[in-house]
Amino acid sequence: MEPRADLALLRVQGDLPRSVTPGELGDSDEVRVGNCVFVIGAPMDLERTLTVGYVSARRQDERFLGSMRFVEHLQTDAAINSGNSGSPVFDLRGRVVGIVCHIVTNGAGNEGLGFAVTSNAARRYLLDKPPVWLGVEAEFLPAELAAALNVPGGRCGLLVTRVSPDSMASRAGLRGGALPVRIGSRDLLLGGDIVIGVDGRWIGGTRELEVAVAELRGMKPEAELRLSVLRGGETIELLIRPCDR
Repeated sequence: MEPRADLALLRVQGDLPRSVTPGELGDSDEVRVGNCVFVIGAPMDLERTLTVGYVSARRQDERFLGSMRFVEHLQTDAAINSGNSGSPVFDLRGRVVGIVCHIVTNGAGNEGLGFAVTSNAARRYLLDKPPVWLGVEAEFLPAELAAALNVPGGRCGLLVTRVSPDSMASRAGLRGGALPVRIGSRDLLLGGDIVIGVDGRWIGGTRELEVAVAELRGMKPEAELRLSVLRGGETIELLIRPCDR
């Protein structure tokens, strides 16, 4: 599971039915603005719905993408509505070049602003090196938002919003939030821990965040990582141990 990209890898046990043909994961780097794409999904629970459109742009590091701003997205005007999340985006050769994640709309329906995580991002996060599942959802706090939440030293951080029971994060003692708020255009769940450092290296920006995430993803069963956590105005240290059961 990779919450930052809104992706999860499922493993199917046993043989696939003969009627099922897996889609081929394409190279999203080959996709160009203006290319025709089509989406197959179940918007509004209407199964096997196909919509067609064009790639409008490639997006990354956009504020409206929230916690997924570090992952590249394809923007498309193909009709995407509630229920399309997780739908494949195909190119004209039938290859999956994106996975639908969300829309931007003033109402509840499609306005031609649909977004899909690129297939290469999915490959990198889930297939090239399957991630360690920590059991935590977190939001990156840029410097201005971190300052508003009293993160010391001009640092950024990771706001822990949810922690799954009996997960590595739970066993390490991380705590999630309980107070839903809206700050600007972002919906956050406040009250949880804020991770401000990993193994003594502070999260000062996006580059340090990527290094910290890479370390967490690359943990070996016998390893452990020390997290510096801001809780109740004090900094505490917690240990993440993948081998814990």
